[in-house]
Amino acid sequence: MGPRHRYRSIFRSVLRATDETVRRCASIGKRMGRPNRWIREAPSAELKDGLFSVFTGVGMASKPGGRGWEDSGLEVLGPSDFEGSRLHRSGTYAVCFGASWCFPTRLFVPKFAARKGRVPLLLAIADITEMESPLWDVFQIKITPTIILFRDGAIVGRLSGRAIVGLRNVDLDRMVEIAEESTAH
Repeated sequence: MGPRHRYRSIFRSVLRATDETVRRCASIGKRMGRPNRWIREAPSAELKDGLFSVFTGVGMASKPGGRGWEDSGLEVLGPSDFEGSRLHRSGTYAVCFGASWCFPTRLFVPKFAARKGRVPLLLAIADITEMESPLWDVFQIKITPTIILFRDGAIVGRLSGRAIVGLRNVDLDRMVEIAEESTAH
């Protein structure tokens, strides 16, 4: 059994457990007079999409109707916007390296985009949805989302996501602190 088949097998097991959990929560809700109040089909579908991405490596972007980053309201960067590890932009940028198939990244990007105009940084997304993107290796991205801070093209800081969790609001606050510290020097 190859690794891809093993992951699909694990995914099917987790999906069955997820469906059972959804049924049990709905059953408990009905018994307590709150049917469908605690658990709804949409979160279950979102959870299934995230689990599918994690266990198979096949993500939302490769499925019909998959999401890209264009609707985030942020500048979307690709490999042509970089020369080696330098960003072809002047100013102070916080660039979120993210893949649209990554569940934690999809949860994080709206929080990241909400900071646009409220932080002393220009915000952008480096699209690394394709596993063949050279940005994975150039920036040694091990997990998405990862934020890298640039000042006039040079790297001045980095916040790497954590497995399953990604990045949180506290990490966004830390992003601003790193940017302010780098201007003080």
